[in-house]
Amino acid sequence: MQPHVLDARGLAALRFALALHVLLDLHTRYGDGGLTSLAWYTSSPEERSILAPLDTPHPHPVHKVWFYRGDVIVQRLLFLSCAATACAFLVGFGCGELGLTSLSLYVQVTALHGRCEAVNDGSDRFLRTLLLWSSLLPLSRCWSVDAARRARASARTQLRVASVGALGLTAQHVLMYWGTVAFSWPCELLISRPEIGQAATALTMLTEALVPALLVLGQCGERSWVPKWDDGNVGEALRIGQVRDCS
Repeated sequence: MQPHVLDARGLAALRFALALHVLLDLHTRYGDGGLTSLAWYTSSPEERSILAPLDTPHPHPVHKVWFYRGDVIVQRLLFLSCAATACAFLVGFGCGELGLTSLSLYVQVTALHGRCEAVNDGSDRFLRTLLLWSSLLPLSRCWSVDAARRARASARTQLRVASVGALGLTAQHVLMYWGTVAFSWPCELLISRPEIGQAATALTMLTEALVPALLVLGQCGERSWVPKWDDGNVGEALRIGQVRDCS
């Protein structure tokens, strides 16, 4: 097994799962009472909003725009837009590498969660990381609208996906389990050894600063982790099952 190599059919299945999860998440958040009330996501009028306008852990001006709450009408439009994007993601429209639908869904889901951190949990953060990695992968190479359009153009589909994004998606699952183990450690250890927490924080900041740039660069240029079949190798690729019609 190569951690930077994934199967396009598996990525299509991941696309289905992520889209359905986002739609279910929107359904559970859109309600009239309790933790499923739109009052959690609005800031005006204040007497009908649960959170005060300044009650947010995101004070940066960019976040104030990105996580803008507004009134109920604004939230209904934002929920509807996110649901429509999730449906486009489900059928595989614009979900290639750095595809518009994939990027838009990540931005909108992050905004949805950022508008109300009080009702989020660890699964929401993990969902956002999966959507981020997915925006760097060809999720619509198989079983999608994009694949059907390529099939009409007689374009062959390569099932093998090798890229930095594939490595990141694989590593994200590993880090999730490692994080579970880390949180199981006795708190006294971290309290008595503050340098452990400081080192982990520094590593996280370095990763967040460098990895996004590497991911974008990994998708560009002539050198790529994604192998390209020339005309002389198409027959061999078909024989071993790496190039198929996945529409």
